[in-house]
Amino acid sequence: MFDYTLGLRSRSSLTDIDRIVSVFLEVDDLSRVHERHPGLFVSVRDSSDPHRQLVYTRFLGVPSTASLYYSINSRNKQEQWQAERLMALSAVLVIVQTDALAFMTFDLDSLVMRRTDGILYLYESFNHWKDPAVISQIPKPWVMTDDEYAGTPPGGSPYG
Repeated sequence: MFDYTLGLRSRSSLTDIDRIVSVFLEVDDLSRVHERHPGLFVSVRDSSDPHRQLVYTRFLGVPSTASLYYSINSRNKQEQWQAERLMALSAVLVIVQTDALAFMTFDLDSLVMRRTDGILYLYESFNHWKDPAVISQIPKPWVMTDDEYAGTPPGGSPYG
């Protein structure tokens, strides 16, 4: 199982965020996304948990307003690849459509991407950013980097 967290600071409501992801993934209810996209599980959460808020604030430099939790759970490599691809694209869509300050991590450890000052920072360690079919769908401006400090907002950290 692979767990990814997307932390956001946005003016959008949890309902708006849920709708953006649901429409992109073509499901009526995110709790059933795995039925349409095997191996992919998604939930939209508020950021009221004090421990989570502390970790998210370290990444963002300010308190978060929402988060998405993605879990990839498939032993089938093709399903896993497709689930990660959909996760990455849906996360970018949420960030851009909500105009959010954001970070995304793998296991709250390795940065996958950030968005600061309207620029997406895509970290090279995430293999899907090297896929032309994925990268061609990401709206500009974005920067590909291996520098974990790139895109760190004032008061933020590359480490949770």
